[in-house]
Amino acid sequence: MTVYDRFPFSCLDCSIPEGNENHRILFAASGPKIFSINLEKKSNIQVWPQADNQAKRADQENDDHGEPPGKKRKLSPPPGSPNILKLTLSHNRKHLVAVSSEDKCIRVFSVSEQGSLDQLSQRCMPKRPSAIALTWDDDTIFCGDKFGDVYALPLLPPSGEPIGTPLPDDMEASQEEQKELFIPSATNLTVHTARNRRALENQAKIKKPVKTKEPLKFSHQLLLGHVSMLTDLTLVTLSDENMGSKRNYILTADRDEHIRVSRGVPQAHIIEGFCLGHKEFVSRICLPRPEILVSGGGDDFLAVWDWVNRGLKNKINIHGAVGEFPKNVRPTGKGDPPVREPEERKIAVSGLWAYPQGPGESLLVTCEEVPALFHLAIADLESPDPVLRSIPLNGNPLDVVVAGNSVIVSIDTSVKSSCTGEEMERISRLQSFVIKSDKSWNRIDELNEILYEADKEINTVGDVGSMHDILYGIENLRKRGGESDT
Repeated sequence: MTVYDRFPFSCLDCSIPEGNENHRILFAASGPKIFSINLEKKSNIQVWPQADNQAKRADQENDDHGEPPGKKRKLSPPPGSPNILKLTLSHNRKHLVAVSSEDKCIRVFSVSEQGSLDQLSQRCMPKRPSAIALTWDDDTIFCGDKFGDVYALPLLPPSGEPIGTPLPDDMEASQEEQKELFIPSATNLTVHTARNRRALENQAKIKKPVKTKEPLKFSHQLLLGHVSMLTDLTLVTLSDENMGSKRNYILTADRDEHIRVSRGVPQAHIIEGFCLGHKEFVSRICLPRPEILVSGGGDDFLAVWDWVNRGLKNKINIHGAVGEFPKNVRPTGKGDPPVREPEERKIAVSGLWAYPQGPGESLLVTCEEVPALFHLAIADLESPDPVLRSIPLNGNPLDVVVAGNSVIVSIDTSVKSSCTGEEMERISRLQSFVIKSDKSWNRIDELNEILYEADKEINTVGDVGSMHDILYGIENLRKRGGESDT
């Protein structure tokens, strides 16, 4: 089995206890599984669901009894298992929130000191969640979906509420609903042409039950809605000097080039204004500083905003830096050849992260199917000529997490890259870097060795093409010919 046969890690997060950076635990999702990796102990890897932990303990028991070791387990996901799309740790590092794609579920786990996960609840949303965030008090989950709505859910369901809820669209209809069949609203008295009469006859032959919209059967609050697909959201709190208090805001982005500034709960229905300046979709927003917002999407630039006053402070062109790298298009199915890059280079920003470490604090940028991690100094965001530097990678970056003074990158190794000369057998799906104060970058050899050993032990396999739409969906936000603004 090569590095190209394994599911990549679709999303990452890292738990760092306050004042104890030597006890870092990395959470990484691969397919339908979540792994917790102790970054100080190579062999300490936990996995959810727990069945794989039990198999691992059985292997260890066989070794203790002198029995021959079994074959290395291939953690192939059961058919129909939902793939994990997003991971978010609570600020107190006691809970992990995971979003799965196919069943549209939000799962909440308790996190032990060793990193093991215990599922506390699962709540299935009516539409697939596209962005989640936790309030600073860790009481509430904010969930934005692809229908454009933002919901508020309690992190832990109230006492007496079921911990598992079925997907509304898949709920079994009652016997009365099953008996109620589709009935056309038109009749022979209202239809006059021969074509329409034939259409009416065909409709009358349809024997399907009427679908009724089921209410969500768990505690929730609808906060706000966009008229377009919501792509990202973030929460921010600012001090109001005039009022002598703090004010909360919800910043949301959508496919229709909009960034909306809304008040926080309980006034989320009040729109403070919009940050308008993008010509294409907005896929990611980031707050490197509370008063500064950076956004990116389908344009050739990153926009820097004074979001409080809805003013555009700078446009940072990224086309030149991104264009230096060949576009690695991931195969869409087993045996399919990679699709060649089109003549017109289009950019789709897939990630923005703040790296807040001393004088080297930087903004990290990734673009879909571009095998590089880009970074620029936060202090230069408003500069007329900021420098966007790059770190070549062995494949397409999928997610980035800041783990103390280091950065850990999830790389899709199913796409071959010629950007580096590293031996193929040493390519890991997880790699770490540190950005220094002189704006240069270095690999962290000791941490990379731990990540490499953990990557070898985690062999989640399957059809790498099956996750293409999940891992590479940013470019699909771009409007095609015939689509108009909403």
